[in-house]
Amino acid sequence: MGVKGDFEMKEIVSICVVTYNNAKYVEETLDSIKNQTYKDIELIISDDNSTDDTLLKVNNWVEKNKDRFVNVKVITSDKNTGVTANCNRAVKASSGQFVKTFGDDILKPTYVEVCVDFFNSTPDAEVFCTDMEYFYPEGKFEFLQKDIDYDFFKLSAKEQYHRILKFYLPRYPTPSVIYKRIVFEKVGYFDESIPLWEDGPMYFKLAKNGIKVYMINDKLVDYRLLPTSASNHRTKFTTINACLYTLKYICPGEIRVNPMKAILRYMKHLFLLTKYRYFM
Repeated sequence: MGVKGDFEMKEIVSICVVTYNNAKYVEETLDSIKNQTYKDIELIISDDNSTDDTLLKVNNWVEKNKDRFVNVKVITSDKNTGVTANCNRAVKASSGQFVKTFGDDILKPTYVEVCVDFFNSTPDAEVFCTDMEYFYPEGKFEFLQKDIDYDFFKLSAKEQYHRILKFYLPRYPTPSVIYKRIVFEKVGYFDESIPLWEDGPMYFKLAKNGIKVYMINDKLVDYRLLPTSASNHRTKFTTINACLYTLKYICPGEIRVNPMKAILRYMKHLFLLTKYRYFM
């Protein structure tokens, strides 16, 4: 779909919505993007071979609302590749100065405007996030994830890196994170060798490369909590992805500081991967 007006002259925000079997909520998510007070938005939707009506609903919605955006692209895949590869397809198809990946959550109307204002008023900032509201569209249940460590975001990039190495990743408000495009040129895209966990390895790469993640406490994203969310379950697949992350990112960095701890951690996670027959 075509680009309108002086596309190259504006500060374009690319919102990259990644979908997979999300027919129930995708229109609500897209409506929250359409309703942003900031006007210069590029919308990229990448579907990871959904087997429900997600793609049909996406195409119908886009046909009705495409004129709201400076550019719209719908990307499809002929096989299911996992969230990490799906995020990369969307980001690589985008062209804005600022890039946000997004799932099935909801943006408050001023989210994009606040983010752009923050980037413009904080020249050193390359990655930024806001706080979130939590809501339960299908009834309340026990939410297993840790609380956000707000003090972490007050640290320098170097301090954030050492904090990650020492204590593992804190909880980031991932649905609210937005990047300057230059970040992907500096650290690369999401790590597809860890197919079901796009954000954790990226946060490690940011800190290691001296890129601080900034945060403000305004709650500008509604985080949809579902009992079926992978992020709220310790399953075989989440364990495998956590092990892959630890072996690839944590152990090599830790071995210089505490070799014995790193070796023991490495052996533990290697054992878990073998237990789950990852190498077979």
